[in-house]
Amino acid sequence: MNIRRLAESPLVFEDHKVQGREMYERSGCTVVHLLLEENGVLPPVSQADDTFIYVLSGEGKVRIGNDSYTAEPNMIIRCPVDVPHGAENTRKEPFSLLIVKLPTRTP
Repeated sequence: MNIRRLAESPLVFEDHKVQGREMYERSGCTVVHLLLEENGVLPPVSQADDTFIYVLSGEGKVRIGNDSYTAEPNMIIRCPVDVPHGAENTRKEPFSLLIVKLPTRTP
């Protein structure tokens, strides 16, 4: 068994109000915990992998392409391959997300 605590996970992204820590990486699957403080913005990025976002706590906006969605706890949002996606904390309390990237399967 392998256990990794958030505080012990490597920092893979840090901006003024956004912090990303890699929780898991193996065989092309990556799980990153993102914490967006008040007014924190994760700029849009495109992935060549299947990606989804799971909202742990807080509330904010998630942008997929030109669309924007209100994201709240226990919501999962799929991000299509090669479509830019980003997030923004629109509240005072922290906005906590898991970003999961999986290898794209070919038919």
